[in-house]
Amino acid sequence: MNREKPGIHFKSTRNSTGFTLVELLVVIAIIGILVALLLPAVQAAREAARKTACKNNLKQLATGLHLFHEAYKEFPAAQEPAFTLNHSWMTMILPYVEEQALYDKYDFEVKWNEGTNFEITRTALGTLSVQLCPSAEHLDPAQGDYPAINGVGNYDNDGLVIPNGWEKDHGYEVGVLPAVGGLPTGPARDNHRISIRHITDGTRYTITLGEATGRTDGNRFWGDGDNSFVHHEPLLNVTSNNELYSDHPGGLHIALADGSVRFISENTPKRIIDFIGTRAKEELLGEDF
Repeated sequence: MNREKPGIHFKSTRNSTGFTLVELLVVIAIIGILVALLLPAVQAAREAARKTACKNNLKQLATGLHLFHEAYKEFPAAQEPAFTLNHSWMTMILPYVEEQALYDKYDFEVKWNEGTNFEITRTALGTLSVQLCPSAEHLDPAQGDYPAINGVGNYDNDGLVIPNGWEKDHGYEVGVLPAVGGLPTGPARDNHRISIRHITDGTRYTITLGEATGRTDGNRFWGDGDNSFVHHEPLLNVTSNNELYSDHPGGLHIALADGSVRFISENTPKRIIDFIGTRAKEELLGEDF
């Protein structure tokens, strides 16, 4: 039998473990590097989600335009009558984007921002998520990021120039959603809405709506007929002052007259921008677009 020797005891000890300060600093540095590497990917994923939501908004609006056309055999005017009551195309398609309740309260007999219309179009009551790009900042709940495109302002194909969008062929009237009506004196306006039969350039080659976020030309409410304009700038994303502009990197979304939505590069040639801004000038885009 084995017996321990008296007076002699063996005690097992365990070395305590832990991080030294240097090791802790190394771990923190590694975590910092990993976060720095992952952050751009997270931000890119978030922007991709916002970009998809923005496209869906514009698709819903484009579908609303077509449902209006199906009901009335024509698209709504961008603003009608222009310069007076100035009702917006957006107000006219409210029933076709699941906003029948707002439409029922709207009074087409008074100006777009008077009476009850003020509450509907210029306050939180009139907040339309379908009109707000998730990538953009909004100072007012009733702002709109998706205006109608009347036409093209500085069209210079074959030497044809439209200074300020008025001379020659009247740039504000050559698109799918022109202004209708006008003042007794001053700029002319087409006095009729446009139907698909008027789009002889082809519906897949003609723009109806586009992104225009952060506009600095005043508060652009979705219910304002001035939630529409002619694009003048040579390229896209150049200025937010009443031009096609977005907070998405690299380009912006547009809706076409066939109801489709496309994301186009901010480096799209001016020739193509001019061509898609008109409905019946017989330009040939082919595979360029």
